[in-house]
Amino acid sequence: MRKSRFSGTTSMVRTTSLHSTVTERALIQRINRALPKGQAVKIARGKKIEARGLFYLAEGGAILDGNVDITKLGRELGVDAR
Repeated sequence: MRKSRFSGTTSMVRTTSLHSTVTERALIQRINRALPKGQAVKIARGKKIEARGLFYLAEGGAILDGNVDITKLGRELGVDAR
């Protein structure tokens, strides 16, 4: 309970954050839905991580961009929770 600045009474004031946490998996799914058809962010596995980075952008079998920052890409596409 916080004291209202408009009156002398106390009231419940929402003090929680308006932002929610989004998992990597959920963010990748949101990004993939926003990308043009055929393009997708993928997760590198095993020894491929060293060559491509953890996340990479692919179209079909071709790698368009390696070492993708999914947080930055999500914000650029407007799919990030923030």
